[in-house]
Parts: sequence; structure tokens; C-alpha cells
Amino acid sequence: MPDIIIRQLVEMDKTAREKVDAFQKEKDNFDAFLKLKKQELMEIHTKETQVKIEETITKFHLELSERKAVLMAEYEAILNDINSIYKQNRQDWVDEIYKACLE
Repeated sequence: MPDIIIRQLVEMDKTAREKVDAFQKEKDNFDAFLKLKKQELMEIHTKETQVKIEETITKFHLELSERKAVLMAEYEAILNDINSIYKQNRQDWVDEIYKACLE
């Protein structure tokens, strides 16, 4: 009778170890699968983020170029106005400075 109980215990232990080993292998496979999927998702997310960053940089460069063109046009217009005023009033200013120096 004790031999039968010991054999049953040994068989139950063997069966339980086999089940634990099978579950451990399944868990290891699942862990590897999760690690792979995590890496794939990170790569996808990184690529999407990089694309968005590049699009934003391109958009900002375009906006800066447009803003620069507007500012340069304003600058040129103001510079032309200043030059025009200078050409019109140059001699008057020189005369006024000369008269002020003589006095």
C-alpha cells in the first residue's frame, strides 16, 4: 500500500513538473512575443514621430521663408523711402549744418 501511494505521488509530481515546464515554455514564448511586439511598436511610433517632426520642420522653414520675404520687402520699401527723403533734403540739411557752424 505505501508503495502505491509513493508511486502515485511520484507520478503526480512528474505530471505537475511537466505541466509547470510546459507553462514556463509558454510563458517564455509569450514574453519573447511581447518583447518583439514592443520593439515593433516602438519602431513604428519612432518612425511616425520622426515623420511628424520632419513635416513640422519643413512647415516652419516655409513659414520662415515667407516671413523673411515679407520683412525684406518692408525693409526695402523703408530703405527706399529713407533714401528718397535723404536725396530730397540732403542739400537743405548740409546748408543748415553749415549755417549753424558759422553762427
